[in-house]
Parts: sequence; C-alpha cells; structure tokens
Amino acid sequence: MICIGNDYSPKRKITIKCKKCQASTTNAAIRNDMSWLKKVSIDKWNTRAISTHEKEQLRRLKAFVNDIHKYYMVRSDGAAKYYLNILTNMG
Repeated sequence: MICIGNDYSPKRKITIKCKKCQASTTNAAIRNDMSWLKKVSIDKWNTRAISTHEKEQLRRLKAFVNDIHKYYMVRSDGAAKYYLNILTNMG
C-alpha cells in the first residue's frame, strides 16, 4: 500500500499493488481523511475481479471439496467427516 499525502494535504491518494500479478488500484479523496480512504481502498481491493490464476485455484478447490463430499457419501469414517467439516467451514 502506497500512501501519498496526509490528513492535512489538499489531496490524498492510496495505491494498492499485487506483487504476483501486477494488478493495482488507486483511490483518492479530497474531503475525507486518510483512515476513511484506507478503509475504502481495502474494501475495493478485496472486491476486485479475480485473475485467471486465482480462478483456476478456486476451480481446483471446488473440485477437491466435491471429491471429498462424494467420498464422504460413500464412506462415513471419522477422517472423511473431519476433512469435510474443515473444507466447508473455510469461508
């Protein structure tokens, strides 16, 4: 996170960059303070469109959860139940 300006400067700007995929977002404010700008910038960064690499990871995770769920339906031992509970309560 790169902050330009402070609460007393006429303009404030925050840039957030991803080190892996070089994606970035910049937000600026004139009337609001830096704490508000940081909160808004972090919220917008967390709701950005995900990259194709992240989509592929998410697809693999969903497939893995589905496989565990199928395994759990066939087998009802403690290990399958344990891993299913971990994976379904991640978010």
